[in-house]
Amino acid sequence: MKKWEISVALITILLGTVLGYAWEEYHRKPADTKYLPEQEKIEAMTLVKEFTTDETTANRLYNDKVVSVKGTVLKIENNGDVRDIVLGNETSPQGVICEFQAKHKKEADKIRPGQQITVKGVCTGMLLDVVLVRCVLE
Repeated sequence: MKKWEISVALITILLGTVLGYAWEEYHRKPADTKYLPEQEKIEAMTLVKEFTTDETTANRLYNDKVVSVKGTVLKIENNGDVRDIVLGNETSPQGVICEFQAKHKKEADKIRPGQQITVKGVCTGMLLDVVLVRCVLE
């Protein structure tokens, strides 16, 4: 075998390995929140108050962290395969929206308004409400 044939074979193998790794990384799903440890534990309305009082500090404390939130189910919204469970109370215009993806839909379907629950999810900050994504029931 000639040197250039060996070089081409090695470059082909290297390129294939790099492209395979890039493909896997691009299509990698985030870890299931169920198996991630909580980084913060807080009551739903306390979390809302922290965001409405000082959003910059709250973003620093909670954004992109796995947060365990306890509260009363105010309402449930069905958005296709996603279930949004809103924790809050009738006296506050804001609450915590907990987004359950399709793979945790069965546990979300058991939840009823008025129930006291604890949800673990990744905090993404506050829009009109505080938002947790990739939620699971604790």
